[in-house]
Amino acid sequence: MFNTKRLTMQIFTYVQRLTLFMLSFVLSAGMVHAQERTVSGKVTDENASPLPGVNVYIQGTTVGTITDLDGAFTLQVPGADAVLVFSSVGYSTQTVTVGAQSVINLGMEADVTALQEVVVTGYTSQSKRDITGAITSVDTEKLSEMPAASFAQQLQGRAAGVSIGQDNRPGAAPMVRIRGWGTINNNDPLYIIDGVPTKSEIQAINPNNIETIQILKDASAASIYGSRAANGVIIITTKKGKTGAPKISFDARYGVQKASNRLELTNTQQLGELLYTAARNDYIDVNGSDAGFVFSHGQYGSDPNAANFIPDYIFPSKRFEGDPAVNPALYSLNPFYGITRANKEGTDWYDEIYQPAPLQEYNVGISGGTEQGRYFVAMNYFNQEGVIYATNYNRYSLRSNTEFSPKEWIRIGETFEVSYSERVGEGDNTEGNSVAEIFRTQPIIPKYDIMGYYAGSKGTNLGNSDTPFSSLDRNKDNVQKRIRTFGGAYLELEPIEGLTLKSQIGIDYRNYYYSGFSERNIEGSEPSANHSLNVDYNYVFDWTWYNTLNYTRTFGNIHRISVLAGTEAISGLYRDVGGSRVNFFSTDINYRFLNAGTAGITNYNGGSESSLFSLFGKVNYS
Repeated sequence: MFNTKRLTMQIFTYVQRLTLFMLSFVLSAGMVHAQERTVSGKVTDENASPLPGVNVYIQGTTVGTITDLDGAFTLQVPGADAVLVFSSVGYSTQTVTVGAQSVINLGMEADVTALQEVVVTGYTSQSKRDITGAITSVDTEKLSEMPAASFAQQLQGRAAGVSIGQDNRPGAAPMVRIRGWGTINNNDPLYIIDGVPTKSEIQAINPNNIETIQILKDASAASIYGSRAANGVIIITTKKGKTGAPKISFDARYGVQKASNRLELTNTQQLGELLYTAARNDYIDVNGSDAGFVFSHGQYGSDPNAANFIPDYIFPSKRFEGDPAVNPALYSLNPFYGITRANKEGTDWYDEIYQPAPLQEYNVGISGGTEQGRYFVAMNYFNQEGVIYATNYNRYSLRSNTEFSPKEWIRIGETFEVSYSERVGEGDNTEGNSVAEIFRTQPIIPKYDIMGYYAGSKGTNLGNSDTPFSSLDRNKDNVQKRIRTFGGAYLELEPIEGLTLKSQIGIDYRNYYYSGFSERNIEGSEPSANHSLNVDYNYVFDWTWYNTLNYTRTFGNIHRISVLAGTEAISGLYRDVGGSRVNFFSTDINYRFLNAGTAGITNYNGGSESSLFSLFGKVNYS
């Protein structure tokens, strides 16, 4: 009988060998051909059966081939020092030094550990050997090498097909994308943490409590989680207690962050010369003449080489010592007049707001238990100062994971984490944030005026930017406060061998409070005359309840079937309330309440609700 499958495999193998041979020919063109020779051989498995599709390549190069249907290979090697690497899925990688050998026969050993490793794939778990979808398992021990508030930041560069973006503000939520952008609006993946789903504020979860991370990257995840899995699923299980005597762990870390790759900006003289040159170039006529050109600027003089090119004062604009307009006595008439000296050397706004920033973290945990009960309790404190002045993030968290087995076929447990965090820092990416203001604020503007108040851009031709330091310093007491309670409790029964029934209820409660006080800015070209206060309070309460039936059985030591069926109900509630006022008689932090404002009274209140109910099932055969 004509064997179509065998013919297809032979054609596929020949095409691969031809491709690799052509690549090998190009990449090895620079080798010393006098030492090249041919090595051939046969690769078999642990039962001495031919092993097709094994990758055979020269270590440190991309020169290689694959074994054919009979397990045979032929490869040109550059010399006796060449090392051949043999690798195949499900088998341990092996290396062989060529030496004087011209025939190398190798028996590969199955990597039993890797194939039997159990991974969570959504409401159930599977051995790696049975998985057909695109799943990545992450080594969580390596993640802990990088200090970060969120496991997603630690994940950067450690999982194929997963990209992490972040704005580097302390405590900011990272942007996670699995295989790019897949939907129109929200492209965040779905996180399943100990069976409880979420899409928000993953930085509130202490990454040191994570035991395993599985990333489901293809459409097969939608068969269980539906449209929520359109952007991939990240399944996280946290650490649990193990049978044995109590174990106490403690770890601490401390480090310092510094900004790098800073741009060199112009100083006062350089900016003046730049403005002069630009104006002159605009004036040159078609014949290349600049006859009659006179440089006119609200601050700089007409000649960049003259001693008076840079004024002594920028407010009042373009004034020099001895001018009656810069007499400090004017402050007796108006304490906010704002006489401001020019910084002739130039203010380096990078240096004014960037700083070395310490980061520290402390974790203490205790775990242990017996066959009837196991526990894991951990506490964490994380503090990260920002490399930008007056930005920081503090988090306190407590986790409790327990499980009890009053009978061999009953398991009752819970996994809960409570966290409280405080964050100070900007929340926008507009031209008004402090980093943008570094580029927009002119170096001729000093940090303070002659009376010690903030200097600004209200002089002529100084732009409309607030100085970055004043913006940050005024907001240093505007703290965002969050409380989060996340976790679930479950009951698991195994009435007969292979059959597992599980019911779990989970909650995700998030509470947010922010009081943002804005001091009046009278030194800027676009001043604000009044102090103002904005207050925002909101909370989210989501609950989920799922019930699953898992049945696994092996027939004749050959056939294994696994059946999953379940239901899930999800409900979400959101409420927010807030208001704002202006005209506060004091900037003291003890008076920053809405009742202290006398004008501009506004308020708002809103909310939303959502719900989801699903039935799902899956059958695996191997």
